[in-house]
Amino acid sequence: MEDGTEVTFTDCAGPFHPESLVQIGRWGICEGGNSIIYLAKLVLSDRSPVLVVFKALKVSPETDPVKYSQRLDREARVWHRIKHRNILPFFGQFDIGRSFPVLISPYYKFGHIGEYLRQHSGADKRKLLHDVAFGLAFLHDAGVVHGDLKAENILVDKDGVACIGDFGISRIHGVSGFTTSHRAGTLVYMAPELWAYVTRHGKDQSPAPRATFESDIWTFGLVAVGIWTGFPLKTAKRVEQQGRTALMGSRADVEDLLRPTRQQYGSDAVSDAMWGELEKCWQSNPDSRPTMTALLLSRLFNKTVVDEADEVVLYPRRSVRR
Repeated sequence: MEDGTEVTFTDCAGPFHPESLVQIGRWGICEGGNSIIYLAKLVLSDRSPVLVVFKALKVSPETDPVKYSQRLDREARVWHRIKHRNILPFFGQFDIGRSFPVLISPYYKFGHIGEYLRQHSGADKRKLLHDVAFGLAFLHDAGVVHGDLKAENILVDKDGVACIGDFGISRIHGVSGFTTSHRAGTLVYMAPELWAYVTRHGKDQSPAPRATFESDIWTFGLVAVGIWTGFPLKTAKRVEQQGRTALMGSRADVEDLLRPTRQQYGSDAVSDAMWGELEKCWQSNPDSRPTMTALLLSRLFNKTVVDEADEVVLYPRRSVRR
């Protein structure tokens, strides 16, 4: 097995056993607020080894094992039901001798989309934007609110295909008990209707604000800007420096802090037509934001906006719903 070998969902369709998973190295390869990602080798039934990663949620002496197991199981159940080219494949929930099971997915050597764009200056940004849009549209069509879309949760495979991952705080719309976490996402990517509550009360307070299809749309607009112009977002430093001060003001102050401005992103970086479509994602009233269907059918993906000669192939209009 060569370093960086990637595996697809179909490669792992055959039976394999938890003892076939071997952790590589003692330390995780990346870490988030609530989980650590480890590199591992998975031996398939034909004895061929492939590189994968497993996600282990962080635990402490105060961790409630019942709640932990429920949360892990819910994330696995959400992830298991969504299979799409632009969704990170899910290989299973494994008990490998740790305190709790872990979640297994492919290893993508290019990392997240921000890293990929930094490593590949000639990357097809239009295609990456399409990939993320189609993945999120598929989630929404399946009734799944992602809740934490950001550069770090979008991986790029060996073929340059962007895949949405990390369903740790996703929820199935309209299904009781299918919110995987009380967290409401990452502050700089967060819609203002969620952000004000979270920064006042804490991300893990209950009852926490619920991410919605509409808050996903706000975040998609930010991700789109990042794909087109680079990560981190230009709003990130401002949010870090001025966030607490803005909370002492009005809702408009919070929105002004979170919403990208034309001054930050000039017409040389983003065309006026493209910017006009993205601004619709950042409407103050969540109900005024477009659905993913509307975005896929908008000028955002028209060749006159992205300056490409080819057209995007859309889902049938009826198949992508809010």
